[in-house]
Amino acid sequence: MQKIVSHLVRPLAAAGRLLLGHSEHIAAAEFSLVQEGHSVYARGVKEEIRKTRQSTAVKYRILCVDDAPLARKSLYKNLDEMGFDVTTVSSGTEATNFLNINDVDLVTLDLNMPDVSGDRWLQTERREGLKVPVVILSEVHQGDAPEVIKLLSLGAQDYIEKVQLSVNPAKVKETILELIRGSKRSDKAAISGYKGFPKQAPELVMIGASTGGPQALTKVLKQMPSHSPAMMITQHISAKFSRPLAERLCDVSGLKLGASEDGSPILPGHLYMSFGDYHIGIGEKNGRLVLTRSSAQPFNGHRPSVDVMFNSALGVKRPLMAVLLTGMGRDGALGMRFLKQEGVFCVAQSEEDCVVYGMPREVIERDAVDFVGNLDEIHKLFLDSFQSRNGIMLRTGTGK
Repeated sequence: MQKIVSHLVRPLAAAGRLLLGHSEHIAAAEFSLVQEGHSVYARGVKEEIRKTRQSTAVKYRILCVDDAPLARKSLYKNLDEMGFDVTTVSSGTEATNFLNINDVDLVTLDLNMPDVSGDRWLQTERREGLKVPVVILSEVHQGDAPEVIKLLSLGAQDYIEKVQLSVNPAKVKETILELIRGSKRSDKAAISGYKGFPKQAPELVMIGASTGGPQALTKVLKQMPSHSPAMMITQHISAKFSRPLAERLCDVSGLKLGASEDGSPILPGHLYMSFGDYHIGIGEKNGRLVLTRSSAQPFNGHRPSVDVMFNSALGVKRPLMAVLLTGMGRDGALGMRFLKQEGVFCVAQSEEDCVVYGMPREVIERDAVDFVGNLDEIHKLFLDSFQSRNGIMLRTGTGK
């Protein structure tokens, strides 16, 4: 890959673009490129690239809440260069006063502020009816991770480290635009024709999620029954947040946290996630399912990758269920399509319910699902389809 991309970049004109396949991802800086969008990379004069971004960006309005003067200055500069209409305030109180008389498209929120913490401010504003997306834009230490996960579960749509504004501005811009567009998407009618019901209770449920995933997972896994099958989750999230997220999901679901070592047995009623920079998947040993862990190259730009998890289940002759929830990009789409062809029961979150519709859309448009629904409907599907594990006969047909 390094040789091929280097060969393609060499004759590229200044400020020219390199467009890769939809699922391809490269480390742009290694080739003196700047990522401008999904699989789109630009070369050449940074000022020209910046002007192009400004001229093509929609002037969405962003409110930045941060108590540090230097941070506010940096936020304004970086987001203004991306083409956004930016306002900065220094406290939660100022933010509330501003929002009482102004409309914005997105709020960035620092976690630690003197008058009121980002945690308290967001929960209060959500109760008061704040609907716009909120991104935690902060420098978080390991000790703050549980608080960030709590916010992502209860009301924030994403977390971005401040350093990413300068290290990977194109990715930050893409994330912000996707969140804003998702919030402005008009309600869609539920997709008909995808309300199947599994023939057997699954022995394992594999769930993939990205942007908006912590909140979706919290809702879809709430109060799982004691006879639940094993749950394996691949969530695109910083490694320092993966264990706090898994622990929170265990708290809300009642599932036990499973071991993450390679070869660990996969047990009913347990939840499995990747802790650290590893892919996870499933294998079989001595007639039972075991967890596999790998430090193989990122796939679709991600490690852990949903596709790697789904692909690991190909050829496993056991009742399984695969689920794709909200997220950017297409990670998991190819693997789910293959699983569907093997008879695995496949589920996707509906468009009107997603923070970002990218991952579910990829499989729905390719007719690679058996069930499409909002989080409440998927939760009910779980409860209904798990019942035979407790000796209750499964229903057949549409599940109505």
